Amino acid sequence: MTCLPPGHNGIVDLFSDIEVVIAALGAIVFAVSYAVFFNWRKTAAGRALMYFVVSLILLTVINSLGRWLGPDYWGRIPIRFVVYSAVVFTVWRLVQVLWRNWRNGSSNPLDLQSKDRYRDG
Repeated sequence: MTCLPPGHNGIVDLFSDIEVVIAALGAIVFAVSYAVFFNWRKTAAGRALMYFVVSLILLTVINSLGRWLGPDYWGRIPIRFVVYSAVVFTVWRLVQVLWRNWRNGSSNPLDLQSKDRYRDG
């Protein structure tokens, strides 16, 4: 059952496909910016955030592959397995980092300071 009038599913599908691409592009811009301008490896929270964004990029890519190439594209099964495994790892890593910071009483678990603050000299 749908709340849309008959004949409008195609346009909604098209807009949804466009939104997935826009989300992927935004996630890519974030990941590149975060990698280049921030010391994301310094903290567990920074690493977990990067893993999360990379997983989001991978999810949007396999979603787009399925929409554009059809449900039986070459390599679909191993690609989906690898991507969903990365998502499982990432989600549980986020939980671990959150709980560790909570247990240690950290009020600022995510350090987003510029790389320049960590450079010597």
